Amino acid sequence: MESKNILEANDGLEESLNTLIEDIEVVINSDDKKNINDIEKFRMWLEVVKTFFQNGNSNFIIPSELTDWINNISKAKTDIAFLLRTPNNASQRNNINTHRIDFVNQVTALFKSVSLNMAAQGLSIECLNVSEQRLASQEYEKISDIAHKASESLSEIQKLIQQTQANYEKTCEDRDAIEKVRILLIDGNSDDLSTKDKVENLLTDSTKKSELITEAYSEVCLGNDGEPSIFNRLKDHEKKSDEILEKTENNLTSQEKILKDLRNFYVKIYGENVDDNITGGLDSDINDYIKKLDSFEKEQKNKYNTLNNQIESLIPGATNTGLASAYRELKEECNRPVMIFTILFFISIVILCFLASIFVVDKVDWSPLSITFVHTTTWTEMATTWLKRLPLILPILWLTVFVSKRRSEYQRLRFEYSHKESLAKSYNSYKQQIEELGEDNSELLKTLLEQTIIAIAFNASTTLDKKHSDGTIAEKIASKTLRGAS
Repeated sequence: MESKNILEANDGLEESLNTLIEDIEVVINSDDKKNINDIEKFRMWLEVVKTFFQNGNSNFIIPSELTDWINNISKAKTDIAFLLRTPNNASQRNNINTHRIDFVNQVTALFKSVSLNMAAQGLSIECLNVSEQRLASQEYEKISDIAHKASESLSEIQKLIQQTQANYEKTCEDRDAIEKVRILLIDGNSDDLSTKDKVENLLTDSTKKSELITEAYSEVCLGNDGEPSIFNRLKDHEKKSDEILEKTENNLTSQEKILKDLRNFYVKIYGENVDDNITGGLDSDINDYIKKLDSFEKEQKNKYNTLNNQIESLIPGATNTGLASAYRELKEECNRPVMIFTILFFISIVILCFLASIFVVDKVDWSPLSITFVHTTTWTEMATTWLKRLPLILPILWLTVFVSKRRSEYQRLRFEYSHKESLAKSYNSYKQQIEELGEDNSELLKTLLEQTIIAIAFNASTTLDKKHSDGTIAEKIASKTLRGAS
């Protein structure tokens, strides 16, 4: 079997491990080193691990251990990446501490496990030497880079010194020229005034002229002693003139439009005069329409009066019909309960007779047919027999009485609603007959209306209050006994 080192046997492991080492280098070069103690030691451990991966034989590595190493490296990468991108503030402090501790644990577990395999393959000393040489080489490269940068900085400083010296010499040469210019501009000589004096003279003349210009400007543009300036007065007059002109033009345009509309309206209403003849216009049409509207109004009033009389004649009948229909529906609603309670009443009577026959008959022989009744010799035996069978008879007896009462109640309600229905149907006929008498029938109509209202307003359920109470049989027997005793 061909032997490979661990990195060759596992794709991506070298890249993942190099990324982790590079991230640790970034942490080492940071200011606070992300508060990871002994971070340089962890980098050295990972260099040893990398050396072992490059030289160790993959055939002697257990797959589960290799999987654990890959997981350790992946988790350590995740932790160090979180520490690099997360700011160290109070809100993230717990997460930072968690990832810092997990990073230390993952690297420690990786180094311990790899150390055992290094010792097993006899590569511990070799890996340590190679990793120390690699670290020393990296440090030497860093120092060489620093020395190179320092040499470049020294060369730049020397160039700056030479440039500064050249600038100084040029400054000394320009100093004499500056002195000559100073004498020309400031001191001057006996033959000619200095530029400074000439400028001062010009400044004095300019100041005087400026004052004159300022006074003229104040008078023209700003005004004096609280009076408006000439410019403002002219501007106000111009503005007022423009406003008057604009208003006049608007009024003229509006008047012309109104005049044109009035002329068109006049022609439309009264027609146009063409060769002393009036043509067109709506005057005659309007008069015709007014006449037609008057006739249409009279026709509609007649139709309205006719329909109104018909409606008023039909309203009483409709009212009576609706009221009678309502009472008929209430009456029909009582039919079903009456039928149900009638059936229940007969069923309870049959059951009561059946139970009574069972309690009285002792034996029935079918061949030949003979009936033997219960034989009792004493009143005590008879009372004992009835008391034993009384609990079976009482519920059926109570059901019979209850069903009978409810049937009587619904039957009574049905008669009441039937009476109200007949009264509602016949009211209009009674009223017409009273009106046909031809005499003073106001009292009869009043009496008919009063009695009809009393009958309709009467609550049918009040008839059940005294005759159909819900008291039990025992209560009725007790009340009758008490009344008899009193």
